[in-house]
Amino acid sequence: VETGASSYLMAKEYFETQYKIITSRAVAQRVIDKYQLARDVRFLGLEDVRDEGKLKLALEKMDPVAVLQERLKIVPVKDSRVAQIQVEDRDPKWSATLANAVADAYIAETLSVKSTTTQGASDWLEQQLADRRPARA
Repeated sequence: VETGASSYLMAKEYFETQYKIITSRAVAQRVIDKYQLARDVRFLGLEDVRDEGKLKLALEKMDPVAVLQERLKIVPVKDSRVAQIQVEDRDPKWSATLANAVADAYIAETLSVKSTTTQGASDWLEQQLADRRPARA
């Protein structure tokens, strides 16, 4: 077991990386897709736009992923390996729903990356085995 400054720095770097993943576009996009937030005028702050043409134009210009990322905050819990995921919204229940959706999306994204990496390694190993087998006449 490593102790000391290097262990602390490695752990800090690891958690900072995880926080970046949690707030990434890929994770936010999963939440946007799950709740169809790209067309949610309340979420996007466009509920006061009454003109259909202006609303359509505003929706086309909006980046719902960026909107979620701006409202998303990761708060490490002192003296622990836990962090709170917070999403700012005027409705506390919706805020909690979105924060939980971000947590679920983070887990899904992490599993997806691991699966893709594992599949890539497996494909590479199979190719290595095929290249080393003697050709049959």
